Amino acid sequence: MSSKTPNDILMKKDTHSSKGRISKRNTQPTRTSTRLRDVFINSAQREELMTACSKGDVARVSHLLQEKKAGINPDLIRDSKLRTPLLIACAGGHAAVVRQLVRFGANVNNPMGDIVGNKPLDLAVISNDVDTVLAVLEAGAKVASHDSSQQNGMADDGLPLELRRRAATRTPLDLANSRLELLIQQSESKGTIKSNTMDQVKQIIKLLTHFLPPTSVDELNELTDKLSSINIASEDTSEDGQCTQQKNSESMFVMKSLRDVISKIQV
Repeated sequence: MSSKTPNDILMKKDTHSSKGRISKRNTQPTRTSTRLRDVFINSAQREELMTACSKGDVARVSHLLQEKKAGINPDLIRDSKLRTPLLIACAGGHAAVVRQLVRFGANVNNPMGDIVGNKPLDLAVISNDVDTVLAVLEAGAKVASHDSSQQNGMADDGLPLELRRRAATRTPLDLANSRLELLIQQSESKGTIKSNTMDQVKQIIKLLTHFLPPTSVDELNELTDKLSSINIASEDTSEDGQCTQQKNSESMFVMKSLRDVISKIQV
């Protein structure tokens, strides 16, 4: 005959049930904290990716991103200044790395910038590399307005205006204009125009297409056509001086006309 009472049996069941519930509750925080560590703490591979981006090492960046076992999401990696691999590549003026990161999912319109609010386009402009700015614009980067008249104290990109003003205030148009002025001054001082100068002018024209409505690009198209018709004389050309002078004059006309186009654009 058993000496256990009904109360003894009920108490034993409650004890087992309670232990089971406690065990489940204790394991959940561990899984959550592990996921957070995976997101916010850089592994060796992630650190290597950041270094490769800062150096403009396209081959290494491609290798790291293509490794399936790495599981790298470029937008989930940030350093102490909240910079992602894309932000670092933009700041360094590494256009090829920027394009590769975008191919693997990096978002040029990520709402969270660096510690002072700089976005990829802001840092690309700071790098003074037109091709890097083009890479970001071609990936669909939105040009944020810094207009102080925004309502509710918010900029176009959703940042508080105070924070947006702390970020880079130089726009792609500022870069295009300053680069064009530099090319004009250099060409005038040297009395000749090199072929790589006009390559830069073509990049500036591409950049400007992102700021003009489709109905207003006729002037840019005309300048592009004119550039295509000009065979810029190289330094070791065998052409006569008169022909070279004419080509230089036509190229200078294109650059100054382009400067007028920029002056008419308002963002």
